[in-house]
Amino acid sequence: MIKSIDSEFAPKSIVEIGPGDTIGIGIATLITGAETYTGLDAQQYAKPEEASKNVDALVKLFEERTPIPNKPPFEKVKPYLENYDFPDFLNTDLICLTSALVGQI
Repeated sequence: MIKSIDSEFAPKSIVEIGPGDTIGIGIATLITGAETYTGLDAQQYAKPEEASKNVDALVKLFEERTPIPNKPPFEKVKPYLENYDFPDFLNTDLICLTSALVGQI
């Protein structure tokens, strides 16, 4: 959806309402160039030890340009997409995968 609006769109500050027990969206935004991420939730769900595992897993997905999963158990996840390939509009040269950044997350 963002691609159809502006392929150069790159927000620097992200706020997520209700991230729940994973801050994967927030980690992904930091990997792709956001400078800050704030997750707001009614209760403290996030677990720092889980976030560390998520960072490693997400960095690997971005480095390998892994396609978006659409097979079981994800085949019923909506919205349905026209294409499940890794988003080509994400320029991997710009993805911030430095060890310093990963250490900060």
